[in-house]
Amino acid sequence: MTSNLQKALCLLCKNLDPITERWLNWSLSNDEFPFLLVAALYLKIREDGRVRSKGIMIAAGINSDGYRDILGMMIVDTESETGWSKFFSSLKDRRLHGE
Repeated sequence: MTSNLQKALCLLCKNLDPITERWLNWSLSNDEFPFLLVAALYLKIREDGRVRSKGIMIAAGINSDGYRDILGMMIVDTESETGWSKFFSSLKDRRLHGE
């Protein structure tokens, strides 16, 4: 990769960090999602010079108008009760609630 491309990618990622951080921490207290869909997707990633399989837990909410929003995601090594509990706790901490 050329140094100009590396600098551009670095700047792009630096500019995305605050946007991603706001999205990951957006309060869900004022939104109503009668339906919640959750799933785990596994992807191969490069970590410490090796290719590994990692899970991405994803939650999507469907509002009363029928529109979907991705509410959260979390990267995990494997699906487990502990991992799912931590993921759901992170959504509850952002004030996701049900009826």
